[in-house]
Order: sequence, then structure tokens, then C-alpha cells
Amino acid sequence: MHWGATTQNITQTGDILILREVHRVILGLLARIMTALANLAERSADMIIAARTHGQHAVPITFGLKVASWIDEIGRHITRMRELEPRLFTAIVSARLYRETKLMAAITRDKISLD
Repeated sequence: MHWGATTQNITQTGDILILREVHRVILGLLARIMTALANLAERSADMIIAARTHGQHAVPITFGLKVASWIDEIGRHITRMRELEPRLFTAIVSARLYRETKLMAAITRDKISLD
């Protein structure tokens, strides 16, 4: 019986740790983008531009409103990235390793309780 983690378990866990760090960096960059866009939206709140519908001019809007739509869109992406964290950053353990670990815990618990 194999009592330890397999090479695949270790490699996959390492991949998850790297992915978690990249995830953190991307969220940090998105936060900086959101701040810059908020400043841009505020500065351009009164700047009139031609809106577009199907590639054609539509009723005029402000550039600040256009930028606010980008902020909303990126905010939804950030929410989705945060929602996936519990599912993504989970160590991958094989069923066999899980069973063996539970068995070792039971054996150790019995030995401790007998002593």
C-alpha cells in the first residue's frame, strides 16, 4: 500500500499554488484598472460623444457613461473570478490516497487510544 502523495498529487498541487498566485496578481491589476477607469469616467462625465447601435450613430451619450459600462463589465468579471476560488484552489487528492489517509488516521487513533 502506498502511504504518501503521488508525483501527480504533488505536481497538481504545485500548479494550483502557481495558479492562485497568478489569480491574485490578475485581481490586483484589475483593481488598478478599475481605479483608472473610475477616474476617467469622472473626468469625462460631461464629454458628449456619438453613441452607436449596430455600427450606426445613435442618440448622443457621454464618454463617462461609456466608461461606466466598461467598469460594470469588468466588475462582473471580477465577481466571477472571486466566485471560482473555492472550486479552483482545492488540492487534488486521489481517492486511493484519501482512503489510505483515513485508514492511517483510524490506525493511529486506535493506537493512541490503546496506549
